[in-house]
Amino acid sequence: MKKIPLSALVMDFSLYPRHQIDAGTVARLADALEAGEAFPPIIVCKQTKKVIDGFHRCTVYQRAYKDDPEHAIEVELQEYENDAARFADALALNSRHGTKLTPFDLAHCIVLARSFGLSDEEVMSKAAISARKYKELV
Repeated sequence: MKKIPLSALVMDFSLYPRHQIDAGTVARLADALEAGEAFPPIIVCKQTKKVIDGFHRCTVYQRAYKDDPEHAIEVELQEYENDAARFADALALNSRHGTKLTPFDLAHCIVLARSFGLSDEEVMSKAAISARKYKELV
């Protein structure tokens, strides 16, 4: 774990498995932050500072500390070979916790995964979906 300033984080939406940031989730998390809740660290690529997991939490921090962009938050730095590896991890992490990926999100992920050269098998594994579900989405 390490603390880094919010201004150093890069929210690259080409790696984001969801089709958009959910305003309801942001509002719920903002309320929790205001109440003193501590969040898990945001997963960040060590080399690029791209956010891999924690877009909603990052959005909450950016709004809460908009007057202090150098406010440091706790992150977990991970090393990745390339954007394909970054996206694969983002997909895996978002498939297993937090707000459930919608069918639209999953279809979006399939398109992104293909653009990164990931195989259908990798997508099914990372998204934790069956071949039957995958075929419904493509």
